[in-house]
Amino acid sequence: MIIEYIIFGILLLVCVLSIYFDFKENRIPNKLILIFIVISIILQTICIVRFYEINLLHYGWCILASFVISLWFYVLKIWAGGDTKLFFLLSLLVPVSVYNAGGYGSIIAIVIIIYSLSFIYIALESMFLVLFGKEKNTVSRERINVISLFVGWISMFSIIGLINNICIVFLGKLYSEYSTVFLFLKVMIILIVGKYVSKIYLPIRIIIILMYIFTFVFFIYGKTVFTFDLKDFLIVSIVFALRIWAGKYNYKKIKVDELKKGMILAASTVIAFLNSDVEGLPLNINEDMSARLKDDDIEKVIEWSKSEDGCEDIYIVRKIPFAIFIAIGFVLYTVRTLIWLNT
Repeated sequence: MIIEYIIFGILLLVCVLSIYFDFKENRIPNKLILIFIVISIILQTICIVRFYEINLLHYGWCILASFVISLWFYVLKIWAGGDTKLFFLLSLLVPVSVYNAGGYGSIIAIVIIIYSLSFIYIALESMFLVLFGKEKNTVSRERINVISLFVGWISMFSIIGLINNICIVFLGKLYSEYSTVFLFLKVMIILIVGKYVSKIYLPIRIIIILMYIFTFVFFIYGKTVFTFDLKDFLIVSIVFALRIWAGKYNYKKIKVDELKKGMILAASTVIAFLNSDVEGLPLNINEDMSARLKDDDIEKVIEWSKSEDGCEDIYIVRKIPFAIFIAIGFVLYTVRTLIWLNT
């Protein structure tokens, strides 16, 4: 239908504009988001009223899922506020027929594409820095705690193993039929869990590991809960190793006068502020969206650089351009589904 292609055209326009503003201004204007939310609601309402009076369930579920997931990622500080609003806006601009064809898992599939692309970008960027990077000090100088890494790896594998076994018991045939979808979903869970597993209290991680081990011998509803999935083992190992490796090249050395609003200081730089007499310096060492610099923070850092304890060079966390991955994720999924519907 023509109206669906118009909606898809607007989706492409929003993607181009959001990528442009993200790179130029390091933010996506709220006015742009608001205008296109109104336009999307009007066009989708016309489309639904005229052609999809009885097919609202999938669309409504996907919009609700996009709101919950985008808000959840914002709370976890994975995305900034602009990325969260962009994700929700683009979910409104996906043609209704795409959601009807993709079913309830459409938004999950889009998230998987987005997160997979971002992880591939991090890995390739790290590889590029290893081969061609001119900065010799991009590698983190922190010592690697082997025991902590081992416990983290075992914890991640145990979490995925438990999820795998629960899916086998309670989803049964559905889990086997959509094994590829669940495989990508588990990869996304691994990527998210890998970021926060080190923050889980050690006793809780040990309990998770023991729960997984106990599935060797316990039965639920007469079925053996434990299964050892070699794919899960390999995925967890590869992703965990890549995260450690990529993390070494997660920082960029810049001059203090190059600081911009929204940048995130490396923890090592923030720690250097602790001995300073300058008051009001940013002291957030989380290296996530909660640590994004404000104008006042930049002024204080500049003041610190001119003090006796300060220096002109600092480290920041390399920016992951989530806006472009969000845009590509929605476009790829929509194009693939529209092609499938027309073949």
